[in-house]
Amino acid sequence: MGRKFWPYMNEATDGTDGGGGNDAKAETNGNSGADGASGAAGDDVGGNNSGTGANSDSAGTNSGSGAIDISDKSVAWPDDWRQRSAKGDEKRLKLLERFASPEAAMDALVNATEKLKTTRATPVLKPDATPEEVTAWRTENGIPAKPEEYDISLPDGLVIGESDKPIVDGFLKTAHDNNMTPAQVKQSLSWYYAEQDRQREAFAERDIQNRAEAEEKLRAEWGADYKRNATIANNFLDSAPEGLKDRIMGARLADGSPMGNDPQFLNFLVNTARELNPVASVMPGSGGNVMQAMEAEITTLESKMKDSVAWHRDKKSQARYMELVSARDKGR
Repeated sequence: MGRKFWPYMNEATDGTDGGGGNDAKAETNGNSGADGASGAAGDDVGGNNSGTGANSDSAGTNSGSGAIDISDKSVAWPDDWRQRSAKGDEKRLKLLERFASPEAAMDALVNATEKLKTTRATPVLKPDATPEEVTAWRTENGIPAKPEEYDISLPDGLVIGESDKPIVDGFLKTAHDNNMTPAQVKQSLSWYYAEQDRQREAFAERDIQNRAEAEEKLRAEWGADYKRNATIANNFLDSAPEGLKDRIMGARLADGSPMGNDPQFLNFLVNTARELNPVASVMPGSGGNVMQAMEAEITTLESKMKDSVAWHRDKKSQARYMELVSARDKGR
């Protein structure tokens, strides 16, 4: 019976059938005692009634350290070597399925072991480290001695503005207190400014959408007076102290939309302007002498009244005349 040298190998015979042992034993009656002893020794060592020759063959097969050369192409591995090695562990089986042969799996194991040997673990700073130990640890890991010594040059020529310096300085102090590496600091700053750009683009797109929605709503509400009401609102804000108009129109509501795009606010501006300066509200963009321009337009409309039939049909002129007269009376 042959022996199994490795759990995953097919059975292999040693090339002998033990016949030598029987011959030796048969010859003990006609040979010297030494020959008989030699045959007996063969029985004891070989374990299968074999003589000295069989023992030599068996010993040759089992000699050495017992290691198997998996690169030897003459060694036959069973088809299910992965399943046997996995021992029912699905994770191990999936890992073994990555390799084409046991030799490839062993090579990967050796390479991983060598890589672990050459990998240098970063020492951890002790919570109770002394100032001297902290300084030494920072030096070893490339962390500057002071927060302001971090390299904060940003990609694409981006320069940190004066308004951002207090924020960046505060971040650098926190980063240094937490022993962030220069690479981590740069990555964090790059993310911050990229996020700022993303938010600005998002606000700009949303502002365009809000403005379009406000215009659509006001056109439906103001109708033919849309353009004139928009002029009234702008003229009213132009009368505010210098810079106030920009601050008002640049202000944002709680939902982030610009105040200047809010229909309710624009309606308020128009109505307030009409109440405070009725003449200007009906004569927007008329130039310096608003009253003179208004009187001239009233005179023109009154001249149309001479043709009563045409005047009666001209509803637009009638409405305009009533508006001008009402504004003139309020302004007196």
